[in-house]
Amino acid sequence: RRCGKLVVATSEAQVPMLDKYMANATAAGQTGLKIVRGADAVASLEPNVVGVAALVSSNTGVVDFAAVTRRLAQEVAGTAPFTLLPSAKRKVDAKAAGKGRGRLLFRKEVKEVHDLGPCCRIVAREPGQPGPDSTINARVVITAAGLQMDSVAATAGGHPSEPSVVPFRGRY
Repeated sequence: RRCGKLVVATSEAQVPMLDKYMANATAAGQTGLKIVRGADAVASLEPNVVGVAALVSSNTGVVDFAAVTRRLAQEVAGTAPFTLLPSAKRKVDAKAAGKGRGRLLFRKEVKEVHDLGPCCRIVAREPGQPGPDSTINARVVITAAGLQMDSVAATAGGHPSEPSVVPFRGRY
């Protein structure tokens, strides 16, 4: 859902940073951006904010990550040998696995991820348990790691800066 965002400078010393953000976003191909200057201009956009300037991004939005993850699981289910979904228990559907299609349901704490070239090895453990560890080798891993997504991707040999997590506070 597109709701827009304001990045607010609360002092004149912070205004150059807004200019830098604007230049970076424009260079990356972002549209719908502008900088408003003056406390009245900022307050006219959001009365609950006090600032001297703001970068306005009209194309920023929020995403229902649970719905996106469910859709990704549907897309992958027909092509992946195993589909990993969160669950309180572990189960392999032997009938489906015998046809080259399996479904592994689990909820684990990931302890280690190793890049093995064409695949990765994930070492995980039941939450709150001292062991034993479980090991899974996979060519493709889809995870909903939340705020740890970029560090999980980097550990697995992914691209640590694509995408990166940029936390911010907001109300929607």
